[in-house]
Parts: sequence; C-alpha cells; structure tokens
Amino acid sequence: MTFLEHGRHEHVKYAWHLGGLVFAAGAALYGFCAFAQRREGHLLVTGMVYTGLTLWEAEKVTNHIAMIGGDAE
Repeated sequence: MTFLEHGRHEHVKYAWHLGGLVFAAGAALYGFCAFAQRREGHLLVTGMVYTGLTLWEAEKVTNHIAMIGGDAE
C-alpha cells in the first residue's frame, strides 16, 4: 500500500489526525466538565484518557506538518 508509506499523502494523513485531535480534545473537555458537575469517577478517568489521546494526536499532526513542510522544499 503506497498510501501508508512514509512521506506519501501527508495532507490526507494530517487531516485525519487533525480530526482525531479535535474529537479527542472535545471528549476530554466534556469528560472534565461532566466530572466537575456530577463527580462521577469514570468521567474523570475518561477525561484523562482523552487528554492522553489528544497529546498523541497533537504529536502526529506535528509530524505530518513537518513532512508537508519538507515536501514543499
């Protein structure tokens, strides 16, 4: 699969991970806000898990931006 090769179709991969980043950040925010209101422990755990996913997706987005910048040179 050439699509998955390093340096190929970086714009698509960037968009995919950006979507994941937006979703994960929204889910983390929801989890923390719901925990603040309802004080149910699973909501705090959910917020922390989605915060971790947000950080991971942010790293992926950063990597793809760097690859796009490298392709443009």
